[in-house]
Amino acid sequence: MTMMNPSSAMQPFSVSYTPTWTSAGTTAVSVGNGSLTGRYTSFGPWVSYQLNLTGGSSTYYSAGAWSFTVPFTMTAGFKWSGACFLFQSGVAFDAAVVVATSVTLVQVAAGLGNGNYVNAAYPWTWTTADQCQFNLLYERA
Repeated sequence: MTMMNPSSAMQPFSVSYTPTWTSAGTTAVSVGNGSLTGRYTSFGPWVSYQLNLTGGSSTYYSAGAWSFTVPFTMTAGFKWSGACFLFQSGVAFDAAVVVATSVTLVQVAAGLGNGNYVNAAYPWTWTTADQCQFNLLYERA
């Protein structure tokens, strides 16, 4: 008889997820030769979601506020939010907040005030090797 370690049987595992990146601008964003990766871990109704966007030399950052899809529809009626790290390669970094703007999309808000969503020129002009990384915990609908 083979015994299973009960603690390892209960451990969730990460699953790769390819997010969709869009912009409210008139021109579409494009990852180009950069990278956009995601992963999630699901345990019961909860989803822990991580995203990493790293710009390449051919990445196109549109002027409108950026949105990213989530792996599963979020429970409505809550303003789900998480931590975000913005890295301006070799220059600076900034802390931000990722917030649900619908049950299927999130945006990154930086700085104080309403509508300070990350885009091609905010909080700086994005270029090669700049990164946006976030973690979000939410309840699946």
